[in-house]
Amino acid sequence: MTKNHYFFVGGGVALNYYTDADLIAAPIYANFRANFINKRVTPFADVKTGYAVGDIEGAYASIGVGVRFSLKGKKALNLALMYNFQDYDTTTDYSYSYGGHYYHDSWDDTWELHGVGVRFGFEF
Repeated sequence: MTKNHYFFVGGGVALNYYTDADLIAAPIYANFRANFINKRVTPFADVKTGYAVGDIEGAYASIGVGVRFSLKGKKALNLALMYNFQDYDTTTDYSYSYGGHYYHDSWDDTWELHGVGVRFGFEF
């Protein structure tokens, strides 16, 4: 991980819970952030991109804007408004019987999940 006062490059893992579908995804991502000024309270833009594993597997991306609050040492609190995108690669199985015969079919499907959220983070 490298860091200076204006640019941050790192990585991470998140845990996302989708309430409508009762599914969990754990995106593993690269993180790029640009701080607009070098002050104790600093606005920033943030981009994350990667791949999720878990109940939901597929491409993951997140963009957002927020504020970084510097603490003692190299620690800081981050608060951001984020837009998230998640591909959901799934296989659909379909079975039925008709006229005394049993039929089974399956196909691959990709869904797109979109969401807006608030993210709170701690830097150390």
